[in-house]
Amino acid sequence: MKWYKISVLVLITLLFNIGVKAVTLVDMYKRGEITLVEDPSFGKNTDWEPLLYDYGKNMTIGPDGSFYVAHLIQSFISKFDRNGNFVRNFMQQGQGPLDCINPSDLSILDAKYLVVVDFVENRKITLVDLEHIDSKHVIILKTQNTPWKVTAIKNNKIAYIAIKDKTISKWEQKRIYEVILKNIITGNEVVVARYEYNYKCRESGIRSYFLSQSRWFWKVFLARSNEGNLIVGVSDRPTVDIISTEGEKIKTLTLDCPKVKLSDSERSEIMDKIANSKRIKSKSGSILNSDFKNAISGSTLFGAHLPYYKYLTTDSLGNILIIPNDRCLKDCPIVYRVYSPEGKYIATTKINTGKFKVADSYRLPQILFTDKGIFGIWDLKDAEDIYLRIVKVKIQ
Repeated sequence: MKWYKISVLVLITLLFNIGVKAVTLVDMYKRGEITLVEDPSFGKNTDWEPLLYDYGKNMTIGPDGSFYVAHLIQSFISKFDRNGNFVRNFMQQGQGPLDCINPSDLSILDAKYLVVVDFVENRKITLVDLEHIDSKHVIILKTQNTPWKVTAIKNNKIAYIAIKDKTISKWEQKRIYEVILKNIITGNEVVVARYEYNYKCRESGIRSYFLSQSRWFWKVFLARSNEGNLIVGVSDRPTVDIISTEGEKIKTLTLDCPKVKLSDSERSEIMDKIANSKRIKSKSGSILNSDFKNAISGSTLFGAHLPYYKYLTTDSLGNILIIPNDRCLKDCPIVYRVYSPEGKYIATTKINTGKFKVADSYRLPQILFTDKGIFGIWDLKDAEDIYLRIVKVKIQ
């Protein structure tokens, strides 16, 4: 009789497990809204305040689940284990082998190196051996161009974006984006994509403002596919190119992404909102609000439609995520459109930030989507002072 009861119990357990399907990251996307509710067990013994005490952070996840955080202002890197426990700090401000200056982009190359990118004008990229974090096990790279965005792919290759501006006439310039593959062993660099745009603008302050905004002026984005190929997205078009580590275009994916067209009245309304919130420096001094629209009236920076998206990334499953553009200027919702690795539309999902402050910044990505959880470095909305911590949101 005893064996019979055990057999029945085992059968019930099996039937229950078969009937209850585990929730996946894609399931969460398809719900249409993801609420950021922290896993209280993650980093429960970590005193975050002295570790993450100012803004300007970037984070990546290592092959063993460890977290690496770049401190842009203080110029060092922090390591936490997969459970959110502090492990160590390394690197410091300086020019030595294991030094850095205002590190920004972080990524992992071939599950072996942490790729640390210095402040762009320094043209220095440091590869730190994940198994031996010391000055004897680093590779120092110098780039031929200023690296504005760097992404590790595979087979000892990294990719970066170089931006060049050329003067055509007094008020007209050409902006050139080049996507460059660099071999970390040989140091060779190859341009694999190039994009050009001519624009006119009478005021340098206006020009600088618009060119820095992914919302108004198109940008080039880099990401890594699950196969280790390079994904290149240009936000003025609804397509992304997949490029091999040898620099060959494998294919082009067309994303089902709506175009946000602007009528003259909408353009005027947006100009008014920007003018009322900005005081932009120019060569002739500060441009006052009342002069803003006159200063930009003859420019070609602000087109008939917005760029298709203002940010592009991938999750750990290889899905492609974009933050589509909209007309919102303040307190905007964070919304992602999700596509499969083959470019098929999956879902649109809104991020309910809950008690956290989360920005949709393309400079310092705020949310990492993985099959082990959703992670970010976020502050509390009601905190009197800065109180950043690494937060884990369960897949459930």
